[in-house]
Amino acid sequence: MDKADESRPEERASRDERQSLRWAHDIATETDVQRGLAMTTTGDHVWDAARHLVDFCESEADEIGLLRDGATVLELGAGCGFLGMMIARNVPSLKTCLLTEMETGGALEHLQHNVDLNHDLLEGRATTSACDWVTFGQPGSDPDSTDPVAAEHWDIIVASDLVYDEAGVEMLPRVLGRLICGGTVCYYCHTLHRYDMMDADFLQALKAEDLVVTEVRRRSEATPPPSPPPFECLFNEHRLVIWRIARAEAAAS
Repeated sequence: MDKADESRPEERASRDERQSLRWAHDIATETDVQRGLAMTTTGDHVWDAARHLVDFCESEADEIGLLRDGATVLELGAGCGFLGMMIARNVPSLKTCLLTEMETGGALEHLQHNVDLNHDLLEGRATTSACDWVTFGQPGSDPDSTDPVAAEHWDIIVASDLVYDEAGVEMLPRVLGRLICGGTVCYYCHTLHRYDMMDADFLQALKAEDLVVTEVRRRSEATPPPSPPPFECLFNEHRLVIWRIARAEAAAS
């Protein structure tokens, strides 16, 4: 029996009621251009992968533990903040939802602007913090105990389309290797076959961190045909996939 089944009947009824509610899709984001600024990062746009992961989280909220009272959610590489803010907006039972970005290029400032823009809808559930993957994922590094990313145990980590350069391939698996512990599960939405070599290296780096990767989808979503092996076709069709990334013991549950 999983933890959700151990709750009292009235808690299960309340959770079932929350699960049946359709999510509000009223989160607003502004681009740097709309703010009269130069566009300096990739976080100036709501990418399809973020929307796809929002749809998954809405459909499977109870199944993945989002509706557990006091759950903690961390978003890595939050960009404009759409994904994390949608979760914070629609899951009032969360303890916290921390959206992270690098400070370089004004990315964190832009993220904070969008969180402030939705202040009344978020009701304090969404906060922001810097997270430098190079520093945080560096072997032997010891983040300050006051660092909000390191200070909290995260039940769920979410992220979307972060593997498009060396930092994503090498550093993101190291960061996940540090953060995924004690039952933490990451749901990462990725555009498969955009960069086949990076896809293969990223999955190998996750394996090196003793992390297990499983493809998941909404229960209402049809199983797609299997993708061709990497490097077999010159132009494979891009496909959005959601990978559940966890330690072996959590992956088996």
